[in-house]
Amino acid sequence: MHNVENRHQITPLNRDQDATTIMIRNIPYNCRRKELIGMLDDFCLTENQKSPMPYAYDFLYLPIDFRRSRGFAFVNFTTSTAVWKFYDNMHLANWDFLPRSKWNKSIEIVCAKIQGKEELVKHFSKSMFECESDEYLPVCFSPARDGLGQPVELTVVGNRR
Repeated sequence: MHNVENRHQITPLNRDQDATTIMIRNIPYNCRRKELIGMLDDFCLTENQKSPMPYAYDFLYLPIDFRRSRGFAFVNFTTSTAVWKFYDNMHLANWDFLPRSKWNKSIEIVCAKIQGKEELVKHFSKSMFECESDEYLPVCFSPARDGLGQPVELTVVGNRR
């Protein structure tokens, strides 16, 4: 049996780690996947224009708890450098860049328990999700999204009941 306390335990990011997967907390419940993709694409595009270091992400899962009006997302960046640049830019920022957002909670970025695209896909591919649309299922991107607008294949991970 799962330990509920451990399941919901938050692990702060540690600069000594090579973490590539983060959890973004306090997402407005009306935020859609395409809006989060837009935010992540904008971040990657901005950083890719400034640096030869590639900034990209290859996995996104945005479950929303409508009953509790809580949103969070799991994002896997392709490098830990991208994670830290994203953290430095977005941790504790407001959601005022999202349309329709009157959300008063700040963005919180923490370390995800499951690390890496392969492990995320392995974990979620066995899962059955209670939702009416693929919009709420995890997705992976090939090639990784870097904000430059090239064609990217979106693959849904997991199944709906």
